[in-house]
Amino acid sequence: MTVNLYLMTFVLALALLWFGPRPALAVRIVSSKRARHWALGLVSLVTLLAVSVAPVRADRTEADAVDSILPFRYAWVKHDESPVYEAPGDPAHMTPTRMLHSSMWVSTEREVQVGEDVWYRIGEEAYVQASHLWMAKPSPGMV
Repeated sequence: MTVNLYLMTFVLALALLWFGPRPALAVRIVSSKRARHWALGLVSLVTLLAVSVAPVRADRTEADAVDSILPFRYAWVKHDESPVYEAPGDPAHMTPTRMLHSSMWVSTEREVQVGEDVWYRIGEEAYVQASHLWMAKPSPGMV
């Protein structure tokens, strides 16, 4: 966090020195308006990048960090025509409400165990068998 603070302070000081008011005898480093706008854009980009990279506190585990950033776990549908049911149970005795196609992403709200089958709730009255999904794991560098 201190590195970001130092970087932001440096960028702000640079912007103030570059674009701030100058005494009458000061030498202008950039004379064209286009170059000044380009430099202002570059300074703004660096500032936004410095602010957007906020590290996770060291006393939090990776699981806590992921849960605080992402409200749901995400899964990729691995089979074409994966059925979605109103409730978890025996698929042989239920009718699917819709079908999911392979390569789709879904958000899973919670895991439900029915007998030996695991189901994921993906919406209001929408459940998919776990065997039809690959659970995604966020990159360690992103949390």
